[in-house]
Amino acid sequence: MLDLFGRSKRNDSEVKEFQIKKSNPTIFIYLNIYYFECYEFNFELELVEIRRVYTCEELSEFAKINAMSWDPLDVNVLDFYEQNQELFLEENCPLRFYLGFTDGIPIVTCEASYDKDTVGFYNICTRQEFRKRGYASHILKCAL
Repeated sequence: MLDLFGRSKRNDSEVKEFQIKKSNPTIFIYLNIYYFECYEFNFELELVEIRRVYTCEELSEFAKINAMSWDPLDVNVLDFYEQNQELFLEENCPLRFYLGFTDGIPIVTCEASYDKDTVGFYNICTRQEFRKRGYASHILKCAL
């Protein structure tokens, strides 16, 4: 059975396995972070510095890595972050942006939305030449 986008619909066993819960407008996956383990796949991860984004320059680097996820680079992504940088960098913004660096080079991103009981992760992107080494898992662990 396919959904409106031509994707196969999840069966009941998949729904149970991933603990998918239906909320009013959306579906989300519940992950109890108290039991979450993120295994480090590579010793290189120790060389990665994860930092929260606080400046326009850092947000621009964040946007570049996200935009590079498309070929060709998606300039709309760059425009979106540039147009909203003032809002995103406000101290009370519910979104937090993280950058991971190795040797001073930004290589991985994670956007997190926190509230009292929930954290949502978005835009987890790794530069192509650094993929499949566990950097995305590492930044998620740090954002938790």
